[in-house]
Amino acid sequence: GGLKGDAVVLPSNSRIQLRSALTTAFKQAGLLSYHNLMERLREHPSETVSKIAKNAELEGDGAGCKEAIDDCLAATCETLHDLLLLKKDDDPIRKAVIELFRKHGTTQPKSAIQEVIKTAVAH
Repeated sequence: GGLKGDAVVLPSNSRIQLRSALTTAFKQAGLLSYHNLMERLREHPSETVSKIAKNAELEGDGAGCKEAIDDCLAATCETLHDLLLLKKDDDPIRKAVIELFRKHGTTQPKSAIQEVIKTAVAH
């Protein structure tokens, strides 16, 4: 494995693909844990995206890929109790989940959160 200094820098078109894959994953699922998100990215139909996600798992060499994913996540998402949400104020799912936490506290069972998401997606 290379040193941290020579982490692979991804070309910008790869980053663009990665970012749109992230956004799509959230549009479909609403709320994802990092683990679930990585799963989705690894199985992504775009070879670029799935390759980045698979490489991100590798020690050393994957540093650049993991950084790219983390960068995209930082730009598009926020973390809410180990779950990732799109950082868009107009995102109905985000609104619904935040509202749920506000009303009932943050220790909601996953089923309650999923219910809220389903309803938000249906609208």
